[in-house]
Amino acid sequence: MPAPAPAGGAVLTGPLELYAAFSAGGYRNLLVEDLLRTTRPLVDGTAVSLPPARRLSVVAAEHRLGLASAADVRAAARETWPGHAPAPWTVERSTAHDASHTVLHLTSWGGRPDALPAETVDHLRWRLPAWLEECAHRHDWDLLGGLLAVDACLPAPALPEDGWARLAAAQAEDGAVPAGDDPLTGDRREVFDQVHHSTLVAAFAATLATSRALTALLPGPP
Repeated sequence: MPAPAPAGGAVLTGPLELYAAFSAGGYRNLLVEDLLRTTRPLVDGTAVSLPPARRLSVVAAEHRLGLASAADVRAAARETWPGHAPAPWTVERSTAHDASHTVLHLTSWGGRPDALPAETVDHLRWRLPAWLEECAHRHDWDLLGGLLAVDACLPAPALPEDGWARLAAAQAEDGAVPAGDDPLTGDRREVFDQVHHSTLVAAFAATLATSRALTALLPGPP
């Protein structure tokens, strides 16, 4: 018996999320958008098994393309780990990553800090310092970069000097930022696979934090 075909939503989520990012940058294809509008009603999105943070990513992408409402985004955000405002000691590596993705999706990758719900901002404002310190203590540079990006997405980012100094100290001479302390092994391609995510996260977080710091220096309205 042949294996069952995957659910339509599971097939479409990756292209949908990628296309929404290109569309936001002005690279639009009207044929793709017509196809998405035609096929979306045929797929029951709630029947597709996705982690809450990933489902938020899909709904946020749909919202950017005019296929979902802001209410849908808020409802999806409430189902994520930070949306439940959990006790801070329940955090683990996977939920911390979920928290960073949740913030990035809600703020359109840092472009709209005002889009974060007030309760999420308050939750993160008190929890982030301890999480950042724990990541630095464990030399988890990949997650540290992600949480520094979260800080830069807040309406009033702290831009913690110690966290940034420790991440910078972990950077190699060639510019790569390792994910952790495990030794890098293999040829150049294999080493690239080991450091590319943490390096990109660090570069994104640094760009976002620099932008917020420079924006704060601009004079306010007269």
